[in-house]
Amino acid sequence: MVSAPKGIALGPEDDDVRHALRLVRKVRPPTPVQGAVAIARGVSLKREDLGPLRCFKWRGALVGCDALRREGASAVVTASTGNHGAAVAWAAARLGLAALVFVPRGSLPAKLARIAGAGAQLREVGDALPEAAAAAAAHAAEHGMALLEDGASPAQLAGTATIGVELAPLDIDLVLVPLACGALAGGLARGVKRAAVHPPRVVGVQARGYERLGAVLAGSPDPGATPGSSTIADGLADNRLVEPALSTCREYLDDVVVVDDDAMRAAICELHATCGVVAEPAAAAALAALRVHAEQLEARRPLLVISGGNLSPELAAGLIG
Repeated sequence: MVSAPKGIALGPEDDDVRHALRLVRKVRPPTPVQGAVAIARGVSLKREDLGPLRCFKWRGALVGCDALRREGASAVVTASTGNHGAAVAWAAARLGLAALVFVPRGSLPAKLARIAGAGAQLREVGDALPEAAAAAAAHAAEHGMALLEDGASPAQLAGTATIGVELAPLDIDLVLVPLACGALAGGLARGVKRAAVHPPRVVGVQARGYERLGAVLAGSPDPGATPGSSTIADGLADNRLVEPALSTCREYLDDVVVVDDDAMRAAICELHATCGVVAEPAAAAALAALRVHAEQLEARRPLLVISGGNLSPELAAGLIG
């Protein structure tokens, strides 16, 4: 068993996170934390864009696929707009599983190429993620295959909790993290809250038009999905309510804020100009929130989770040249 890093306080009820740490450490050491004084004094960046696949998703996919393999699965089915599908394809290949990924029509070609390049089969279904997810679930049930729906696997959330464990020894008082279905934000919040001696506040960041999860977490009636919503942040274009991600966010997340596409565009430019970071829109959402909600998010040492660096060539050309 891998022991928890020095300076953290994981209890015996967190054995699933310890197992996730063991799997993750076989792939790479902790992703770096970079000071970002050019943004503001005390700000730091958690560089998940420097991990395998240039995004955080590999952690949850690896731990989730490992759990399915240990249950006897030989193939895994999922749905994705890009990063999750690529991570499941990568993890499945690493563990000797076949992978089938359902994607909505209109997904970014570069992300589809990464999924196929990792060895997964692709099927385009529907015009949005919920339709692709429903098709994936139906296919898995019909053919007796294992389903790894984003946000629906406790093992996946144990994988994202490893990010929080890596943050636990740091002197930070606020973590800003992208919030889609809650698999990243909920897992990370659980990891840092349970591991840190003095846990920071953890705030999820949503895209305008994809605020369903935040509304439910705030105690409002479920507003349902907003028809016709769109955003440049495909990683945040997720209005599903999924367990156990929902319950984990409800227990460990402190707050939720919302940013629009203009704020994320500005944050992409600022991250590149000040820190040399190429962030995809969802990964820039944390800095966008820090700028837009400065008073609400006032902190001495905030940390921004740069969740991925898979910026589309078209958006990159338009924003950073």
